[in-house]
Amino acid sequence: YAKAKRIFSPIIWLLAILLLGLNFLLTYCVTLIGITSIHLADVFTLIAACWLGALPGLFVGMGNSLLCKIFLGTSIYQAFIPGFNAIIVVFVMRKGLFRKWWSYPATVLALALLWGFFGQLFGYFISGQVINPESYSLFSFLVTDYGWAPFWAQVLCVFLWEILDKTISVAVLWLFFFFYPQSDRFLDYFPYTYLLRKPWSETDKGLDHFFNSRSSIKNKILSVTTISYLLLGFLVVTILSSTYHDKLYADYSDSLSILSENA
Repeated sequence: YAKAKRIFSPIIWLLAILLLGLNFLLTYCVTLIGITSIHLADVFTLIAACWLGALPGLFVGMGNSLLCKIFLGTSIYQAFIPGFNAIIVVFVMRKGLFRKWWSYPATVLALALLWGFFGQLFGYFISGQVINPESYSLFSFLVTDYGWAPFWAQVLCVFLWEILDKTISVAVLWLFFFFYPQSDRFLDYFPYTYLLRKPWSETDKGLDHFFNSRSSIKNKILSVTTISYLLLGFLVVTILSSTYHDKLYADYSDSLSILSENA
């Protein structure tokens, strides 16, 4: 129970703020370099979620997206994606699956599908088929030679870039796990780091059952809070999307009025 309460401790949230700053700094540096296809916006989000817990992971991911919107002008509807990324890695972490090699490529695939495929479809329903020729330039032959719709060529290209982006992010997460201190102070304080104890033992499995059972109420509260947070983000995005379409319609109507007056 005491371990579950530490999710609200000042130390964890100070570390979350530090990781948020590092996350935005990394994203900003990648943007300054001029790399448009890889953003590395999830590197410290994944670390925060696995190290500090689901809520700090959501805070780092969503906070970084909002900072990118303010300072870099990225799309606001992308802001909820890092929250899902945090939940995915927390689920894998809690199950102890990061101790198995196959969980890393599986995590890369899940994270890449989330934005590279489902996120593109969501963007289609929000803004329509917004096509950027540069985003599918590597696969332009699919459009010219095989008759693919530019949108699907773009989806394929974005998905493959996401595979590379998430491979780097998950590789950094693996390095964090590999070099994580093995002292009891570091292993026992944070929510899931006891699962990083080397080597895996029956005692650790018992601890897994102990913490999951003793903190079940806290876990339910955190789950409800997380789901509510994501639903709120989805609602905000939907409202902003509606406002965006209303503005486009108003601009289009004004343009028609001006043209009719000039005629």
